[in-house]
Amino acid sequence: MKGKKQNLDKVLQGLERSELSTIPSVLVRLLSVSRDPKAHAGDLATICEMDKSTSARLLRAANSVYFATENRDRVDSLKDAIVRIGFGVAEEIILSSTVSSLLKSSSTIADYSANALWRHSIAVAIASRLLYNSRFSSGNLDAFIMGLLHDLGIAIEHQFLFEDGFQPALLQRFEKQSLLSDEEEACMGVTHQEVGRAVAMKWNFPKHLVDAIGHHHDMDIQDDRNLAAIHVIRLAEYLCFIQHQGYSDFSEAYASILLESREVLSINDESLQAISDQMAREMANLESLGWFSELRLKMR
Repeated sequence: MKGKKQNLDKVLQGLERSELSTIPSVLVRLLSVSRDPKAHAGDLATICEMDKSTSARLLRAANSVYFATENRDRVDSLKDAIVRIGFGVAEEIILSSTVSSLLKSSSTIADYSANALWRHSIAVAIASRLLYNSRFSSGNLDAFIMGLLHDLGIAIEHQFLFEDGFQPALLQRFEKQSLLSDEEEACMGVTHQEVGRAVAMKWNFPKHLVDAIGHHHDMDIQDDRNLAAIHVIRLAEYLCFIQHQGYSDFSEAYASILLESREVLSINDESLQAISDQMAREMANLESLGWFSELRLKMR
């Protein structure tokens, strides 16, 4: 079995030859636009114009019944689409479409598949945004990004370490109903938290995002604000687990531990249920837009 250093080196060297290098550049540009008070729809349109699938998703969303009515004309330009659906929603669509490039396999191992991980990542992103907005401040793209990318390491392992222990780790987690991180450590000597953190650092992600990706299970960080964000992600993962939203890398026993984050965040049962219901509605809308059936996964 290869050790931690060998597997991390394989991942980082593989990334240098991979088309995934576009992800950090899009993220940086998106965050820059998000934080610019003078930014307008044209700035976002410029970012997504380079990718046909992203443009198609924006237009489809803008012309869906969720955003349009019988009395509203069809929009055909990206700028008009962004104006109709709103800046925040457009940012999330662009980001999600970019990250979907990580998922390129139709392999199914036990309860895991790239498509199931995609659904889980989107659901955690939505729930994280809802939880963060209810507890802290609204209009912040970071909570969505942290939720979307928290399991970045799993997607990376699938692409670069599939034959180096990732597959048996998935099988053992399913058979033992354990925590995937524990099985990854046993099979590969490295966990998806460590892989994700190494990739996030290579891509120069901001520290709060590195912490979320690298410590959402162990919570071994000192920054209180970043720790609060991780509690948001953990509670979002719990909501996704009980709603069966895609692949969860843990069992029911661990889910009960995640629920403890509700007390830390001071979110009562009524608020948590309202957030859970809203997440379900948003996921149903994305389902109707074909987000989870349109993902064309290449065979390994």
